[in-house]
Amino acid sequence: MKTARFLLLLLALSVQITAFSQQKKISIVQNNITIKQALDAIKAQSGISNWFDANDLDAKHLISVNIKEKSVEEALQIILKGMNVRFEIKDNHVIISKSEQKSSTNSEGNNSLPLKGKVTDEKGLPIIGATIQIK
Repeated sequence: MKTARFLLLLLALSVQITAFSQQKKISIVQNNITIKQALDAIKAQSGISNWFDANDLDAKHLISVNIKEKSVEEALQIILKGMNVRFEIKDNHVIISKSEQKSSTNSEGNNSLPLKGKVTDEKGLPIIGATIQIK
């Protein structure tokens, strides 16, 4: 029973620490810094680490930022703007991943635009039972 109380107390403290670090205000005013340097500045000011795949984010991309007293989420939105990535804050970590392209599909996963046509042979006669696959 004491162990359960102790674990519950640790969980409560962990949630409070995570919430506190996400509420910290970030200030970064610099020109020509890399995305990586900007993310490191967020980590230094908030204690929130970041994870990303080098294939998803060009960490060497140069940006100029003027962030004053913004939340971690607002700072990340400014830094990652136009990079075709999304981020999620979980516990004390920012997970950055490639944005998924939004496509217009219906519930069956097919293109929602209607596709009409006729499959014919060389003589212009319809081919019965023809199947078309869209790649």
